[in-house]
Amino acid sequence: MDSNAIGYLSEYKIATALMEHGHYVSMPLNNSSTYDMIAEINDNLYKIQVKGTIKKPPKNKNGIHINISRHRTYSKSEIDFIAIWVEYFKGFFFIRNQNQTSVVLHPEGKYKKYFNNFVVM
Repeated sequence: MDSNAIGYLSEYKIATALMEHGHYVSMPLNNSSTYDMIAEINDNLYKIQVKGTIKKPPKNKNGIHINISRHRTYSKSEIDFIAIWVEYFKGFFFIRNQNQTSVVLHPEGKYKKYFNNFVVM
């Protein structure tokens, strides 16, 4: 699967998960927007950038390293959250944008409370 297909698959998986949790989702009709979708969560609108990976953790490592700013860095005014679909874990991480350039993800790691959970606090 090429990176374009992974990106679209990740967007649909995140949008589906949001809707399954009772949230509304809007997606731009073109791909020139800085965000991939807007979600209405608890009566608030959030701009979300979606990333996805089919990577596996390296041997002797628990987490998967994700480079968020491979193409560009997203300011807090442009993106509220980064949602990352990790195929290996069959789930997503929903992380507030703090101008991170990369993260290491594992369901029991630093971001465990954000695994398959739309935490907006």
